[in-house]
Amino acid sequence: MTAPAFAQDAPQDQNNQQLETITVTGSNIRRVDIETSNPVITIDRAAIQKTGKLTLGDLVQQLPAVTGPNTNPQVNNSGGTGISSIGLRGLGSPRTLVLINGHRYLSGNPNDIPANMVERIEVLTDGASSVYGSDAVAGVVNFILRSDYQGAEFSANYGISDKDDGESQGYQFTFGQSSEKGSIMAGISYNKIEQVLAGHREISKNSVSLYGTNDTPPSANIGGSTSSPFGHVQIPDEFANLFPGCNTGFLARIPGHSGQDIANDYRCYVNNGTPTTPSDKYNFATVNLIMTPQERTGLFLNGNYKLTDTVEVYASVLHNKTSSNSQLAPAPVTRALISADSYYNPFHVDFGGNDFGFATRLATLGNRTALNGTNTDQVSTGLKGSFGGSDWNWDGYYSFGRTDSDVSVAGDVSKTRLNASLAGCPTVGNPALQLVPGCRVVDFFGPGKITQADVDFLQIAQSTDTFRFDRHLAQLNVTGPFGTLRWRYLGSTPLTEDNAFRSPATSVFNARIGYRDANGWRIQLAVLNLLNTKANQITYAYGSLLKTDSLYNLCFPVQTAPAAVCQNGVMDYVLHPVEPLSVRVTIAGTF
Repeated sequence: MTAPAFAQDAPQDQNNQQLETITVTGSNIRRVDIETSNPVITIDRAAIQKTGKLTLGDLVQQLPAVTGPNTNPQVNNSGGTGISSIGLRGLGSPRTLVLINGHRYLSGNPNDIPANMVERIEVLTDGASSVYGSDAVAGVVNFILRSDYQGAEFSANYGISDKDDGESQGYQFTFGQSSEKGSIMAGISYNKIEQVLAGHREISKNSVSLYGTNDTPPSANIGGSTSSPFGHVQIPDEFANLFPGCNTGFLARIPGHSGQDIANDYRCYVNNGTPTTPSDKYNFATVNLIMTPQERTGLFLNGNYKLTDTVEVYASVLHNKTSSNSQLAPAPVTRALISADSYYNPFHVDFGGNDFGFATRLATLGNRTALNGTNTDQVSTGLKGSFGGSDWNWDGYYSFGRTDSDVSVAGDVSKTRLNASLAGCPTVGNPALQLVPGCRVVDFFGPGKITQADVDFLQIAQSTDTFRFDRHLAQLNVTGPFGTLRWRYLGSTPLTEDNAFRSPATSVFNARIGYRDANGWRIQLAVLNLLNTKANQITYAYGSLLKTDSLYNLCFPVQTAPAAVCQNGVMDYVLHPVEPLSVRVTIAGTF
């Protein structure tokens, strides 16, 4: 599926050879081939189709370079949003930049990009912060869209697991028209993936605990959470004689018993079970999801048109609507504060805080769920061209992105009402004036004692939060040949023909200036790239750009010449590309 990018050989006329320049991910410098000293992995369209993946996030996350805590539809707890993140080299998704056609993809979620829209994926597995900014420290993932497409196509995908669950289906339709002046391509995609319960797989149906001490080797036990529906009650001192030899120090209510007769309704809590004595822990894993359900519809439009021989206008529009959800076990109650005077407290001691511990699981309230609905839109448009047909090129564009998200949560418990109920529904002076109006004293010790009225009091009605994020980005890039660089070591005599080192190949100047919003609009200062096309080593440079009396702090990469190898430490240079402009550079060794 993956392979390094190489230039393709083709029959050529030795006397009349014309090469087309391209821009390689990780550098804004235009080259006549895609050979680069940066490690770029390319996944072409044929490889994308062969995988059968319905989402690009699922595909890219299979790369060995994608490591660390990335989220995807298989993440249930704090997941279920339909989002897949890309984090290269274990540095996290905030340090991996996602691009579309070399421009920032503002939402960053690859699942929103229709797979039938992509020509290839380029993954730069090395740091590129000097080119793109601090969010590219880990690397860059660039989705190159299809262009110059003529015709129409339709494709369909279907799959289901051998357990008859996790059904998936996808449909894509693409059409396009092209001419000598430009091209336009549009399409629609739809895919749906059903949920998979952890309880339907042997490998995930049980919560497994690992225990060990300095004296005993670790051992795995089927367990879960001590907050179980049968309680996790710390034995008060005055009742310890009723349970001799109870090493755990906690009790569990015996199933089918009322919980009011301490001597007969409780037994010693079993942490690590055996085939003959099951654990009293709650196995929350069985109701969790190992694949969250998701459904998405995407629309896209991509086109370009040549206004003149040297100026081209281009635009792309993406829209995606995603529905997904997650599911967790019923809410646990840990370190509950229960008054000794509570009507249903058979132990008549205070639980919680610095007192005895009490925990339970509100299984009667049902599972906790979160429903997510997300709409993502991005519009990018710009102009690009060359200066009078020369090797100098420019590219100016503007992008606007909007994400609307609705999150509906059900099954959660009101902590205020729960604490009031555990405390026996305290009043304010007058017994009729309850601290929490409508408070109900709930029996947390007995089986099935929580009535529907109790559930209505404790449970939070389904709540929905709505979010909207708008992002703006405008940028201007200028690239082109810049002549021959001259180098000298700081501290030597003034630069002359005798002490200057001339680069053996044409160097390249690349400037970027733009602004984008994070928490409001801000200026993104220029980035300067100086590349010696025949040198082999790349370092990162931090320096200052000097002209007359002005000083601008910049960070940029310098591909050094063979005679100026960067060691661990610091080297200083003064570069004189043209007079009277000079660049003073400090080069530090990097990993």
